[in-house]
Amino acid sequence: MNIDTHDRNLKVFGIGMSKTGTSTLHACYRILGLLPSVGYRSDLKQLVRAGRKEKSVNGKFDYDMERPLLSTDATKEILSVARQYVSFQDSPWYLLYRDLDSAFPGSKFILTVRKDAGTQALSDWHHNRKLGSCDGEPDAAFLREQIAFYNDHNRGVQEYFRGREHDLLCVCWENGDGWKELCDFLKLPHPDVAFPHERKGEYTGNECG
Repeated sequence: MNIDTHDRNLKVFGIGMSKTGTSTLHACYRILGLLPSVGYRSDLKQLVRAGRKEKSVNGKFDYDMERPLLSTDATKEILSVARQYVSFQDSPWYLLYRDLDSAFPGSKFILTVRKDAGTQALSDWHHNRKLGSCDGEPDAAFLREQIAFYNDHNRGVQEYFRGREHDLLCVCWENGDGWKELCDFLKLPHPDVAFPHERKGEYTGNECG
């Protein structure tokens, strides 16, 4: 499928947290022709950290999601990057849904979620352990804080978009959501290919891309 995406005003933002099926969403973007696409950007995440009130819990950052970006320069830089792409997923984009909604009116937002908040927390820990940013097993404090952050984020997204069902889609790949939900929401034809469950064998374990 080849979708005309020369109009850079067309934006689709994946605003689910890491390890909620963002790799699958990225694969969907490619198949649907929603390109160019961008995912995790550590440089932009650092700008968000500098511009948000935060606290660190066991090496994890808890952002004040209600607080706007403090630095005008940071906002300009992030939005300048966003203008170059059509589709987005992972960090820092999920942290910026309010800013992005304001900057790109008419955009579509996709909240990817897990069946269970605890599974997302464990997946995130094991992913970071692979990257060397933590070791051992997560303690109760980390799991409690991560689950709270996950639930707060999802709740905040749903409250922000309340009454705007045409702008927000919530999907859970583990529950069987796929092309129908995604393409109906984006008003795109359903592709004649299998839905790309990235890391499907890990959905019930400790990982979900």
